Amino acid sequence: MSIFYYKIFSISIVLYLISTLPGSSQNLNTVLSNYEKKNNISKRKELLSVQYSGIRTINNDYNFNVIINNKGQYRCVTIIDGKEYIELFDGSNGWIINPFSNNNTKQKLESTSLDYIQMSELSDLEGLLVNHEQKGITINYLDVTEIEDNNFFKLQIITRDENKIYYYIGTNDYLIWQKDYLVAHPDSFVKVIINKYIYKDGLYFSGIIETIKNGKRLNTIIIDEIKLNPDYDESKFSM
Repeated sequence: MSIFYYKIFSISIVLYLISTLPGSSQNLNTVLSNYEKKNNISKRKELLSVQYSGIRTINNDYNFNVIINNKGQYRCVTIIDGKEYIELFDGSNGWIINPFSNNNTKQKLESTSLDYIQMSELSDLEGLLVNHEQKGITINYLDVTEIEDNNFFKLQIITRDENKIYYYIGTNDYLIWQKDYLVAHPDSFVKVIINKYIYKDGLYFSGIIETIKNGKRLNTIIIDEIKLNPDYDESKFSM
C-alpha cells in the first residue's frame, strides 16, 4: 500500500466518522438551504446555457471561451499560438483535443483525471450541491474550518464517479471560495481558489480563479464577459 493511498484511506475513515456525528445532517441541510437562497438557485435552474470568456494565464496569457448548456455539456476553447486547444464534456465522456500532440490529437479522459472531474463538475449549471441525491452525489458536512482568518463550512462531495471534492463555503455569504481535489491518477493535490465573484442578473459567477497543483500555481483564469442563454451550435458538443 502506497503512502499516498494510506493517507487518503486514513483521512476517509476520519471524515466518515465526523460525518456521522449527531447534528451533521441538520447542519448540512441548513448550509445547503442557505446556499440555494444566496445563489438564487430557482433562477439558475431556468438557465438554458451560459457562455463566458476571458484570459487564461499559464506561462503566457491566452484567450478562452466556454459554453455550458442545461444538458450537462461543457466546451472550452483556448487559443494558443493561433490554434484551438479544446476541452469537451459531452454529458458522459470527457475529451481533450490537443493540436500540439505528436500522437493523437483527440484524447479520451479517464474518469479519475483532474480534467474529467472538473469538466463534469462545471457542466452542471445548477451546481453539484443542488438536488445532489437525484444526481447520485453524496455530501458530508465536515464542520467549520478557518483559512487565513476566515471561517468556512467544509463539505465533502463524492461524485457519481466516486471522485472526492472538498468545498469551502463562506459562513457569512454562502459562496464557494475554495475547492480541493485529491486526484489518484496521477497522485496530486489540487487547490482551486476563487478570488472574485461576478454578480449578473441576480446570479453569482466565479470571476477570478486560481489553480494550484501540488503547491505550484498551475494557471489563473480571469473572466471578463458572461452571457446568459446565448445561442450555441449543439454539434460542437459531440466528437
